[in-house]
Amino acid sequence: MNQRDQVFHICQFTEEGGIEVVYHIDSESDADDYCDIKNGRLADQGIPACWFTTGPHQNTSHFN
Repeated sequence: MNQRDQVFHICQFTEEGGIEVVYHIDSESDADDYCDIKNGRLADQGIPACWFTTGPHQNTSHFN
């Protein structure tokens, strides 16, 4: 699998909805940075972190 085939999922966890994939991105560092920023903003408000990254996943048109 080369770099173009990798897709990282940016996910959010909520008690009401469970885990939801919010974005797909092909850069692991960008995905991690995004989650770090979101979680930092939540922490500043006293809210537990709920953003995380999964992947890489093969970029296909169907669910695995």
